[in-house]
Amino acid sequence: MNKARLSRIGGWALTLAGLRLFLFVLVIYVFPNSYAWYVQDTSIFTAAHQLIVFVLGPLFMLFGLLGLRARYGKQVGWWGRNALLLGAIMDPLLVYAPLILYAGIAVYFTLPALALGQIGLAIFGVAALKHKPLPRMNWLPLAASVWYPIAYPLRFFVLSEYFYVYSSNRLDPADVMDALVFGGIFVQAIAMMVLGWTLHGDVPQEEPRATT
Repeated sequence: MNKARLSRIGGWALTLAGLRLFLFVLVIYVFPNSYAWYVQDTSIFTAAHQLIVFVLGPLFMLFGLLGLRARYGKQVGWWGRNALLLGAIMDPLLVYAPLILYAGIAVYFTLPALALGQIGLAIFGVAALKHKPLPRMNWLPLAASVWYPIAYPLRFFVLSEYFYVYSSNRLDPADVMDALVFGGIFVQAIAMMVLGWTLHGDVPQEEPRATT
């Protein structure tokens, strides 16, 4: 597979990776008390959600980040190029390994897998701000990656027993934190989809082969 084709596939894959991020966080943060139902439910909706998040999702990130690397890797230096490679490897590794061993724990590994995959994209995003490899909106890679790796540990830190303060006369900190996390990730998912469209549209057209 040549770089142009890989980049074009990567554009579509990043768009779907943004959708995967949104769908995954929708269940984790919006319906946190329904996990037992989610695992046992056999409806077509749940099956489709699990297929996108756990089976196809890591492949979306794999091809999406490899597509970015194929198109812009030479323009962002060693750190940016290899950060994409690291992110492309870590997401599938941390999701598929637990999924093969025991599917019930895969959801817990998907949280750090998403974070590690997006840290690689975030490092590329910092390099993109400096080198400006994209045709426009060079802040997109950072916008598509930086919030979730920060919000994931921050949520547990803020809601830990040392910092969790609850009063019936005030807003529950958990509700406030979840609203901030989900709102930020919703914006991030949109940015990732736009990044995918940008990558897909920035691939040079292949010249037709000469016929004899």
